[in-house]
Amino acid sequence: MHGIYGLIDIGISTLRTAQTALMATGDNISNAENPNFTRREVVFQEKPPIVSLPILIGRGAEVVKIKRVYDTFLAKQWQQEQAGMGYYEVKKEGMDRVETIFNDLQGGGISDNLTAFWNAWEEVASDPTSSVARQNLLYKTNTLINNFHKMSDDLKGLQTDMDTEIANAVTQINTISQQIAYLNQQIKSIEVRNVDANNFRDERDKLIRQLSELGDVTTFETENGITVLLGGMPLVEGNKAYSLETETNATGHYQINWLGENNLKVNITNRITNGKVGAYLELRDTIIPNYLNEVDKLAYNLVEEINSQHQLGYGLDGNTGYNFFDPLASITDAAQNINLSSDVSDSPDHIAAASSWSTGGEPGNNQNALAILGLKDSPIAGLNNSTFGDFYHSLIGLVGTKTQETNLNYDHQKMVLKEVKDRFDTVSGVSVDEEAANLVKYQQMYNASAKLISVADEMFKTLINLGT
Repeated sequence: MHGIYGLIDIGISTLRTAQTALMATGDNISNAENPNFTRREVVFQEKPPIVSLPILIGRGAEVVKIKRVYDTFLAKQWQQEQAGMGYYEVKKEGMDRVETIFNDLQGGGISDNLTAFWNAWEEVASDPTSSVARQNLLYKTNTLINNFHKMSDDLKGLQTDMDTEIANAVTQINTISQQIAYLNQQIKSIEVRNVDANNFRDERDKLIRQLSELGDVTTFETENGITVLLGGMPLVEGNKAYSLETETNATGHYQINWLGENNLKVNITNRITNGKVGAYLELRDTIIPNYLNEVDKLAYNLVEEINSQHQLGYGLDGNTGYNFFDPLASITDAAQNINLSSDVSDSPDHIAAASSWSTGGEPGNNQNALAILGLKDSPIAGLNNSTFGDFYHSLIGLVGTKTQETNLNYDHQKMVLKEVKDRFDTVSGVSVDEEAANLVKYQQMYNASAKLISVADEMFKTLINLGT
């Protein structure tokens, strides 16, 4: 088709092309604030020309596709940094809670309790026969014991919270995996017809980033869609999604199992080291148990040292061999199990302040109380040759240092993620100014094509008038 009809054909195709381009531009503008939207770009192509020897006559242009402006490398970086962001976000929250448990700045913590405990022993040493001093010692000791119990309960409660979060995250992972598998199927069914499934791809990318925030997943694309791996095991393959489950292990906590075909079950707990789940696992299985063990060690050695010396002394009844604390079987759960011995809790007179006892009695002897008081400043082998106070202060300092380090890592990761996201947006994000310029360009294109049709119409009328 050439001549006047050819002009009309070019004008009509240009009208359609400009209209499609305007719609794509409008779509970009309306999604300018959508963080999961990838800018659309219209791909134009010249229509096959008319062969009219000795020349080829052009037939205008057409839109062959509307594609996403997408950088695979930057998208992969965004996905990877999202995993780091999830990890440090959870670790920061966890360490902040640990620091709160060890926070003695408001007073009433174990540090103050230890000071009050030693002061109470000093009062007993000053007046060994005073029932008030002995009762005060039992009261201050019970306060210290209660704080050991509370700290143990709080740390174990935090472990339980991590367990709950792990179970919730596994549920989220299963849901997202199913959604990605569904989108794989939808994208394949659309693109097999040579149409870009841009909206579905944007949605799938968003889900993959959400999945990366939960765990350190790896992805690659095949002809069947995105394949997603977690801990080396597939979560998604084409339109098939695999499931994870939580199962209570020998420690009483959840392990994460990957469920395959034919009842195959693989424990992948130790393979997840990044993302929110990686942080939950590290807090639950490493960080919290380490701090809990240090508190248990302090309680255990306090019981061992005090009891060893106390058993050598004499109460006001002239008897010896009394325990001050209930003996502990091991360091494990010492902070939870520490308690006053019934030897002294039921009979304050059994507190062994004296170092010896004669037939006539030595009610004023305070040598054993002074020996126990001397443990306050003695290096304790079980505490790395630190004193009780120094050991606990060192533990508080370690918690503070690790919390500060985690906060710095979180801030750094947040900055890195922002930089990666900004680079991605530079390529794939929507610039309203650029789209406004495109609006003007495509509007002029539309108006010019309408003018072309109008000119062709005038030419056609002139041709008809010549015939009359």
